[in-house]
Parts: sequence; C-alpha cells; structure tokens
Amino acid sequence: MEKYLNFIEDIHIHALIQQLRLKKAINLLEILIEYHPEVQRWYELRLICSSMKSNVRDFKVLYKIIQQKFPGSSLAWMAKALYPGVKIHLAKIALHTAEKLDTQNSYIFYFLAKTYLYMDNYPQALKYSDGCLELDSNFHLSYLIRIECHRCMGNIPHMIRDIFYVSCLMQGMNMKRLYDELLDELRRPSKSSKILPLHVDNSI
Repeated sequence: MEKYLNFIEDIHIHALIQQLRLKKAINLLEILIEYHPEVQRWYELRLICSSMKSNVRDFKVLYKIIQQKFPGSSLAWMAKALYPGVKIHLAKIALHTAEKLDTQNSYIFYFLAKTYLYMDNYPQALKYSDGCLELDSNFHLSYLIRIECHRCMGNIPHMIRDIFYVSCLMQGMNMKRLYDELLDELRRPSKSSKILPLHVDNSI
C-alpha cells in the first residue's frame, strides 16, 4: 500500500475538506499519518477535520500529539486557537501568532476570518477571507464567510454573487439556507431595507 500513498497529495485532502467530505478525508489522513508520522501537514489537516466535525475527544488526542511533536510551530498555535471552549480573544491571539510563523497558510487566514466573524468584526472577517482566497482560489469554504459578512453589512449584490458561485462549486452541500436567503432577497421590494434576514409577506 505504501508505494501508492505517494500519489496522494495534500491538495486531494484539501479538496475533500472543501466539499465537506470530512469522513473520507479523515480515512485517508489516518493512513497517511500511520505511514508518514513525520509529516506535519497531515496532522494539520487531520486536526482541521476534527475541529470541523466538532469531535472533542478526537481533537484533544490530536492536540496532545501535536504539542509534543511540533511544539511552538504554527500548527501548535492553530491547535490552541481551535481548542474546544477556548475564549474568542485567546483564539484570535493564537491564530495571529500562527500567522506570523506561517504567512502562506490559507487555513490560518480562514480561521482568522471565522474568528472575526464571530466577533461581529465584518471588515476584518472579509479581509482575512479575501486573504485566504488570494492564497488559495480553490478555498471554497471561505466564500461562506464572505456571504455572511456581506449579508450582515447589507452588501446584497456581493452576497448574491457569492451565493451563485458557491452553489456551483460545492456540489452535495446542503444549499437550502443559502437559496432561501437568495430567494428572500430577490423577492424584496426595491426600496425596502437591505438588512437580512427577511420576513416576506406572502399575502401581497
């Protein structure tokens, strides 16, 4: 089996994560880590999958391994930022530390964008979401953050553009909420408020 693992690159795992096919990504990463336990990137992607699945027990096991194998690394700081229950301001500090250690890591930019979104700092969330896409134009999940930022900021044309773009790229994802928001916006009277969510009066 080991000789065939050379055909698997991180871009393949990354593509699975972008499609939210996390179980398949985890299955591959478990094998890759078993045969190549020295490769930090596999642990990083495995940690990200665990965080996105909200598997606390699994995350804590990975966290301990990462802190032991890669102390002080950008991955170690990312793990601190994503640790279940961490305070939002501590997560932000940890991610910025990780950013200084690895300025070309699109996942660090993505999680910084998510952190600023949770803090309702939409300009900063957009800044890091855009930065993520500059580093990796195939980072489709970053568009979901942009959609939410544009929605909250009232940038409706940008929101609609990104919804259409994501709906074309992320096949198999549940797009119902995004389509509902899009339909609400398209039904909106031209002079109405631009702040979503909407409550459409179907009796008109």
